[in-house]
Amino acid sequence: LRVDERVSMRLPQPVEFLQVDVWEERAGVFDMTASKTPNKQLLGHCYVPLEPRFNRRPCTWSIVRKDGPGGAAVEVGFLTCKFGLASAPGPVRRLRVVQGSLTS
Repeated sequence: LRVDERVSMRLPQPVEFLQVDVWEERAGVFDMTASKTPNKQLLGHCYVPLEPRFNRRPCTWSIVRKDGPGGAAVEVGFLTCKFGLASAPGPVRRLRVVQGSLTS
């Protein structure tokens, strides 16, 4: 399944990774007694490190679910995403006006 979505998030502070919860949504097509609301089920989680080296590059990360023996993580799929990191510019330092650069 390919979903092209653009999401913009404003974070109050820099973070090391982003947790993506992957959900499956199915509508009962042949079940005439089913309700009109689709059935939702959590497939797993994907942890995407927000490091500058992955900035603006498509990267693939594992989607895992804790279904294994003893609660071990089992790989159930992959998430490929491309993200861009942006931050507010820092304060201006050593601002000066050079004589003759301004006209009246």
